[in-house]
Amino acid sequence: MKFISLLLVSGFINAYAHTEFVGVLKGSATPCSLEITHTYNEGQDLLADIVLSLEDSHHHFVGVTHGEEFLFTIKSAGGNVFSGIGANGKDQANIVTKAGKLDDISAYGVKWLHGNHFHSAQCVNLKRAQH
Repeated sequence: MKFISLLLVSGFINAYAHTEFVGVLKGSATPCSLEITHTYNEGQDLLADIVLSLEDSHHHFVGVTHGEEFLFTIKSAGGNVFSGIGANGKDQANIVTKAGKLDDISAYGVKWLHGNHFHSAQCVNLKRAQH
């Protein structure tokens, strides 16, 4: 029982899984979101698997928009930032938290490879979704 209590106090359990945050793309009213799908430890590091979702108009078909989803595993980069690199080794995400905790995420920035060039977006004003 002491071990379980320690896990609960330290936050090293899957407490944040299936938590969703919704916001808007910086400079617009276009919705974006972040979902924590899984959390776990690697040594002393807390890691989280996340899905970033946003509407992307950065493509080559005029007048057509579609959504993008990006999968990342993030870990603390120090201070209030969690960071991760995509499976392709090129995409990058930075997640801004309040007090360095995954239960209060305020924004994210993502840069992704699109063909032979990069695009980027910032999702701001993130709030925990009410389900």
